[in-house]
Amino acid sequence: GGRARAPRARTCRAPAAAAESKGDARGYITYEFPGGEPTVVLTPAEAKAKAEAEAAAKAKAEAEAKAKAEAEAAAKAEAEAKAAEAEKKAKAEAEAKAAEAEAKAKAEAEAKAKAEAEAKAKAEAEAK
Repeated sequence: GGRARAPRARTCRAPAAAAESKGDARGYITYEFPGGEPTVVLTPAEAKAKAEAEAAAKAKAEAEAKAKAEAEAAAKAEAEAKAAEAEKKAKAEAEAKAAEAEAKAKAEAEAKAKAEAEAKAKAEAEAK
């Protein structure tokens, strides 16, 4: 087989320690791992800021989703209320029309009956 590759040591231990002790704001500390890419390690302050930013973004997204859902629910409820009101109105109108037609029919029937009774009485009187 081939020659085994010796793991590379952490090449930048001293600069990292210096950056941390100094509290360097930029403080990007790169460690080299055996056979790996150098990874960027954030300072505690940066990690905290990043976490806070992510949490804030998440909270904002959640709030927006909630607001959207609430708005949709409100719109739906309004639409349903409007539909119910329209239905109620239509029903009331139909009932009023029916009642009117019934009253009219009743009045006509009464007038007819009255006229018939009068005619009958008149005929009877003439027959006497």
